[in-house]
Amino acid sequence: MVVEDDEGHVALIRRALRGHPYDVRFVSTLAEAEAQRAEVQLVVVDWRLPDGHGTDLLADDHRPLPVVIMTSHGDEHVAVEAMKKGALDYVVKSDAMLTEFDRVIERSLRAWRNIDQRHQAELALSTSEARWRSMVESSPDVILLTDPEGRVVFNNRELHGAETSAVGQPLARVFGADARPALEAAMDRLRRGETIESFTVQLGANESGQHHELRLAPVAAPEGGLVVSASNITSRHQAERERVALEQQLQQAQRLETIGTLAGGVAHDFNNILQAILGFTQLAMSGFDETPATRGVRRDLQSVVDAAQRGRELVMQILAFSRHQAQELRPVRAVDVVDEALRLVRVSAPLEVVIDVEHDDPELRLQADTTQLHQVIVNLCTNAVQAMTTGGRLTVRTDVGPVPDETRASHELEDGDYARIRIEDSGSGMDAATLDRIFEPFFTTKPSGSGTGLGLAVVHGIVRGHGGAIRVESELGRGTAFTVYLPRLAPKKASRPSLPQVGGGSGEHVLFVDDEPMVVRVAQEMLARFGYRVTTFRSPVDALMHFKADPSAFDAVVTDLSMPAMNGVDFAAELHATRSDVPILLTTGYAARVKAGGNGVRRVLVKPYDIQQLSSALREVLSE
Repeated sequence: MVVEDDEGHVALIRRALRGHPYDVRFVSTLAEAEAQRAEVQLVVVDWRLPDGHGTDLLADDHRPLPVVIMTSHGDEHVAVEAMKKGALDYVVKSDAMLTEFDRVIERSLRAWRNIDQRHQAELALSTSEARWRSMVESSPDVILLTDPEGRVVFNNRELHGAETSAVGQPLARVFGADARPALEAAMDRLRRGETIESFTVQLGANESGQHHELRLAPVAAPEGGLVVSASNITSRHQAERERVALEQQLQQAQRLETIGTLAGGVAHDFNNILQAILGFTQLAMSGFDETPATRGVRRDLQSVVDAAQRGRELVMQILAFSRHQAQELRPVRAVDVVDEALRLVRVSAPLEVVIDVEHDDPELRLQADTTQLHQVIVNLCTNAVQAMTTGGRLTVRTDVGPVPDETRASHELEDGDYARIRIEDSGSGMDAATLDRIFEPFFTTKPSGSGTGLGLAVVHGIVRGHGGAIRVESELGRGTAFTVYLPRLAPKKASRPSLPQVGGGSGEHVLFVDDEPMVVRVAQEMLARFGYRVTTFRSPVDALMHFKADPSAFDAVVTDLSMPAMNGVDFAAELHATRSDVPILLTTGYAARVKAGGNGVRRVLVKPYDIQQLSSALREVLSE
């Protein structure tokens, strides 16, 4: 590009370049040149222009560009100054331009190519150095270089706990005594000119409990020396400890799984027994009119019903504690959850521990997974009991109140009142160092083999999963208090539940199948008393043959889940395949093991059920 405002000189330059293979564009102002500078490889510019001087194109804030300055006679000093500023060459406007101009351009382009190559090499070197430095500086390892005498000449970061730079120090002194013999031996071999191979040295824990591993290799350069990287392998040691703890946890889980399997079988049989007790007792109660003479008998029979229902709740609770299940949030009363959990705690607590319970609001309600909340309370109370080795007092209190500002901020909770469950003991307490780590997985203060250190970590996870927070206060010798904060539900006005009025049958024909004789008998009497016609079987195979003989004869089917020869789900599938519209009610002694919705199963009723529950469930499936 030629920047010239004099038409005569433009014509002269055109003549000078005639016959040369250049793509030349002509402009007359600096503004035009600035706009097009990115599109050309060389600029020949007049020093004096209407809108400035040609040297303006050499400003530092522009892309590097080869520039040749044109001057008039007498202005050679201007050209010299322009070259000091970065111009490649200059040419004097005269008739001699016809012979010199093309040579100036060739010389300038050649010079610029050399400059550009040197610039690219410098840029590549700078980029390589920056990349190397970035890699070294961002490495999590400490990296050091030594000279042949073993003195540190570079390190990317200070060693853990070091107060001064390692540069200038002998390598053997930088690390602890564990590494000194190996490092001194390596440096002696280097000084003697011997070749050494890469090797590794593991260091024991330093004062802060950190473990490091050193890797040493000779520098691949004439000056020699060593390159040393120190990796923090504390996490590897921690992982090994965690592996051992996980193995213990796995063994515990396997034991729990075995217990859960056993509990499931026992629960099935026990629920069948409770079913008979509950059913026959209610049938007996229904045979008495409410008179002064029968009031005592009815009261005693009601006690039997209450005991059977309490047995049902205990079985379901044991099953819940012995199996893993997904979180299921539902409205619950805090008093119910706490009291249920404390029943389990009291069984194992020594007599020297006094347990007090205080409920500020008996109707305080939460949205919670009952099983998980049981686990939180039992775990915290068990830890509290274990902390009172010589006896003491355990106080559990429920109320409503705000979350302290620091706890609310650390758990990112909204402002407002929360349901609070406070568990306080008069035990040995904890120091500040222990308090800082109690929620860490695998951290435990118990003797080896006495705990996995997972209890409080699980508690913390459950509380956070409920959208709550947990706060601990403790002091050595003065006990510990855990406060669990959980979102509360709006208060619900308490009302005394009335006995539901359940509609009976109108002669509908029900097929009832259960392998337990007492359950079959009590169900037959229950359903008959409510106005149903009942056909019973103890074998699902026989029942299926009878059903297939006349599928339209039955209005509904009630079947147990666990039976010999064929389980209730498969039995329901066969019924559904024979007649897809038959309503099926599935009963089970395994709490919440199956769900309705497939193979015609419209409801699942957990044993032991009472008269009202059976009739209500049957009425619902018949009405759909």
